[in-house]
Amino acid sequence: MSGSAPNNSLSVNEGDSQQKFTFKQTQQVSRALQYVLSPQEYRIVREKVLLKIPVLQDKTPTEDQFSSQGTDDDEVLAATRLATRVFLAGTVGLNLIDTLRRQLAKKRAA
Repeated sequence: MSGSAPNNSLSVNEGDSQQKFTFKQTQQVSRALQYVLSPQEYRIVREKVLLKIPVLQDKTPTEDQFSSQGTDDDEVLAATRLATRVFLAGTVGLNLIDTLRRQLAKKRAA
């Protein structure tokens, strides 16, 4: 048995450069994604998008790492996701109404 600590980093080779992503950095990415995606949504995004991009395969957290992060404050994460979605939907809706209003004003003026 050696006296050294286990290496908790992921190595990604990109051409000549090598980037290391530690377990802590993977946890930080996972934590940030939890404010945007639920575990079910993350699973779908990971399967359909992230795993198909070779550069991102080792950089993204696994489903277990993603879902194990927010056990204490799932309600806060869910509320934040909902508030963000309501804000984005409201912004898109208001921009759509503004665009339609401008188009109607142009037609009336012509």
